[in-house]
Amino acid sequence: MNLAGWPFSITLLGDVGGGGAAQMFVDLGTPMSAAVFEQMLYAVEVFCALGNAGGLGGDRIAPGGVVVELSASKPPSTGTRGAWDFTRLAIDIRGLIVLFDALALLADDLRAINITSPGIAQQAAFGPEDLPPSWPRLPFGVEDDRTGPNVELEIDLVRIPDELERDAVLASLGAWLDAGSIQGFRDWSLGAEHSFIAPTEDPSFRVQDSTVAALLHDSGALEGAYDILYNVLTKLHATVPIAVVEIL
Repeated sequence: MNLAGWPFSITLLGDVGGGGAAQMFVDLGTPMSAAVFEQMLYAVEVFCALGNAGGLGGDRIAPGGVVVELSASKPPSTGTRGAWDFTRLAIDIRGLIVLFDALALLADDLRAINITSPGIAQQAAFGPEDLPPSWPRLPFGVEDDRTGPNVELEIDLVRIPDELERDAVLASLGAWLDAGSIQGFRDWSLGAEHSFIAPTEDPSFRVQDSTVAALLHDSGALEGAYDILYNVLTKLHATVPIAVVEIL
């Protein structure tokens, strides 16, 4: 499958939803420096964290069924090519958009991405705007009344979380926000300075009793960014029950 809509070539072979191994090659137009390689590695690590938080599920794969395992060995890089081995990969194929967009930001002179995995993909070709949808059976209430770039996120938990649950909440939300901070939900119809989701406070998320809150700035991320957030929260709900999610 060859994808269009990005300013570099993308070729996908196989089924990234099957849970098998996969390999990714990223080709640049100029030899990569150590700094650029580390930036690319960060993009891949953010992608993995978002996947394992459930964000890369969709209407075909439940958030709790997503698996993204990167080989423990250091990925090789030679000249203009970087390579990554995934020991297991089970995601909604459209979740790869997050990885493509993040690499577009962090990899200088990106020319091509090639991913191969076993099996045959059951998905038609897709474009940069086709982020995976939220799981169709959300286990919590949602009130979404966003009207501008300044976003107030409030998550009401069913109970006051203990320390381990609090850490799980912050890690899951942090995985989503990390992806937003490196343009993982980019709207390519906007300029390069847009499509970031960033916190406006430090710490990014506040936990007070059974409420988790954050103030964010959204400079034009795709609407699907919030579907991915709902996927993250759907997986989280299995261990830390959520009553209502409000986005204002």
